[in-house]
Amino acid sequence: MLKDFSKLETFLIVVRERGFSKASSKLGVSQPAVTQQIKYLEKYLDTKLIERKEWY
Repeated sequence: MLKDFSKLETFLIVVRERGFSKASSKLGVSQPAVTQQIKYLEKYLDTKLIERKEWY
């Protein structure tokens, strides 16, 4: 059971800001922390929530 709604808030801000870096800046946390929270939600819900682009 998901008891911590901060991960959902992080997801909403990532979507609203259209990116992990902008969301991390808005939340005042590191970009890896945002990524970790989204990965936790994806694992918990067993589905991909955010399409990530590979940069080469």
